Amino acid sequence: MKFTSLPKPHIILLGSNKGKCDCGGGFENLLLPLIENGKAARKLPKPKDIREYVLEQLKNLSTTC
Repeated sequence: MKFTSLPKPHIILLGSNKGKCDCGGGFENLLLPLIENGKAARKLPKPKDIREYVLEQLKNLSTTC
């Protein structure tokens, strides 16, 4: 499987001003803390919800064989 037509990735330092994407959309943090001060920082999504999210994101990839 070969991926084509993927947008140029943007790398932004943690804690820096995110600004806007070239397309006008916003950016989303990919790294979120799971534990802070020895306690859970947030609830994790259910495996079913993670799977649905990933499958939805995969629809955005174009592939050629």
